[in-house]
Amino acid sequence: SLNDGAEFELWNEWNNEGSWFNEQALSPQAYAKLAKAVYEKLEGTATIWGMSTLGVDTEWIEKVLEEWDDDGYFWQNKNDNQKLYMDGISVHPYANWSQPEGSTYINTPKWTAKNPVYVGPVDTTIELKEMLNSRGIGETKLRATEWGWVSTGAKAYQNNSSTDSTQVFVGYYPDRVMQAAYFVRMAALSEVEGLYDKMDYYQINSKNGADDSDYGLLMSSTSNVPYGAKPAYLAAANYNRIMTGAVPLANAVKSKDDVYMTCFKLADGNDCAIVWSSGLDKGRTKPENVKKDISLSLGDTEVTICDMLGNETALTSATGEYNLKVSGEPVYVIGNFTEHTFTDAQNGALLKECYYNKLNNKIVIKADASEAEAVLKQDGQVKQELELTTLGNKIDTAIDMDTSLDAGDYVLEFTANGNTYSKAVTISNNDTVTDSEFAPGMVALYQASTRNVRVIGKLADRNEKEPIIVMVAKAPEQGAEITEKDIAYAEVFDGSMDDFELEFTIPEGEYGDYVVRAGAMYANNAVQSTLSDPDNAVVCTFTAAKENNSISATATFANHSDEDVKSAMIIIAQYGENDELTSINFKEYDVNKADGITEETFTQQLDSQAVKCSAYVWNSMGEMIPLAPVINIGGN
Repeated sequence: SLNDGAEFELWNEWNNEGSWFNEQALSPQAYAKLAKAVYEKLEGTATIWGMSTLGVDTEWIEKVLEEWDDDGYFWQNKNDNQKLYMDGISVHPYANWSQPEGSTYINTPKWTAKNPVYVGPVDTTIELKEMLNSRGIGETKLRATEWGWVSTGAKAYQNNSSTDSTQVFVGYYPDRVMQAAYFVRMAALSEVEGLYDKMDYYQINSKNGADDSDYGLLMSSTSNVPYGAKPAYLAAANYNRIMTGAVPLANAVKSKDDVYMTCFKLADGNDCAIVWSSGLDKGRTKPENVKKDISLSLGDTEVTICDMLGNETALTSATGEYNLKVSGEPVYVIGNFTEHTFTDAQNGALLKECYYNKLNNKIVIKADASEAEAVLKQDGQVKQELELTTLGNKIDTAIDMDTSLDAGDYVLEFTANGNTYSKAVTISNNDTVTDSEFAPGMVALYQASTRNVRVIGKLADRNEKEPIIVMVAKAPEQGAEITEKDIAYAEVFDGSMDDFELEFTIPEGEYGDYVVRAGAMYANNAVQSTLSDPDNAVVCTFTAAKENNSISATATFANHSDEDVKSAMIIIAQYGENDELTSINFKEYDVNKADGITEETFTQQLDSQAVKCSAYVWNSMGEMIPLAPVINIGGN
């Protein structure tokens, strides 16, 4: 059995012959000799995970095993004397242009026919386990020591063959949302199939400058929000919250027409079905959030629906059946099941959209039903009956909120066809909504002139008595550490303070790129912000607000460059449901060096269908370099 001491992975991706991991293209037989010698030396003193293949390379692994077959007659008796010179096998089941379930695209290059790149990591691992079982070592522990997906959403190309460098299209990388979805789908399928004893995701944070093109669950240290969470990080945290200690139910995997359902018994005794659609676009070339209408038969009259990021909705059904619209983003259905099956929904998903649009102060309900009712409750009491607009068997309604209602927490209940959906909503009922760059865990920079700087900020979840350390330093080269000579200003603030504030003067002739870092020993995040950039206009402050029926964004600019004039622009984008862009407008500005700090405000009327607004500051429409983090107002 595996011991509790040190663990080692023996070599990295030896099967990737010719790469810098195996530059001399040494054979699997050579690896077998190395692994045998190492294991015989360390056996019993450390845990050895071997093979460590790029992908799940069953053919390569079997060549190593054949080298260890005691009598050389493997082809006569596959269960004959197989020796394993390691404690467990590790693999790196990457599949960047394949979904976890595998995907067959219409334009698969012919050269991949023998060894398709579109077989998903789940299927390839099942194939590996079948091979191990055929050799009498089916109980060998497996570990996915690297796995994950990048988040570019871009097209993927490969050489046509090892001898032909012609690039061919092989599929699409997932975007950020689908990266999160793939994490949950891979974890759920691996759990129910019993594929791995351990899974180690690669990697926790993106590399510098690669926030959208890397595997990281977090942003890079040099992003606008250093180490900010991508959706995949939230999805991973939510999966662990719900699924820690879960065990698969009998017949745990069900699939039909691109819809998958995996079923578990949770540690708290509840049952959980994770449901999603793996549908592709019409050309079967791109994974998308293709939505499917299904009817779940669970036998429980009350369940909780939790999306992959942790947002929950309570549902009730007198029949124990629930009509849902599922997409590529998995949902958790939690309750006490007497059965767990699904079929195509005959009349579509009952409730399609149900949310409070705080930008327009409306309740939005879209559903498939000819008769329904909806109410807004607080503390169990009906506060507003919501009038629904029905056309045939469709409901598509945006209801004005009762302006006499107090702001606060409410429950929205929608009932139709024996199903009642309950969703918690927070009503602002406030015509002014303001967001700014100064929020817990962030640093705000205010420049009174081109040299005098005021910095204020706050760190989230800091111990009450814990001091805050703030440092201003000349920015080092990318990847380098700040040294003592770089520090322009440093101060320690008393632990009783809720926030910090400092003022300092940039030394004469020392204009350039500075950073402000603030931290505390037990704070959740240390933060870093750019103070001045000699190549672009500097954004000293940036705020955005919704008031009446308009959205305004205000920025103060400075110009520290060698040029007399630098360009800047403010952009306001408005989005409807499903993040569909409804409008985008911008205004360009000249930031004059001689003017010192200049303030500009850009205002747009609020679209009637807008659910969210985003305000941006870029240097130009051509280069589109962000000068400050985006501000989002609204959203559901």
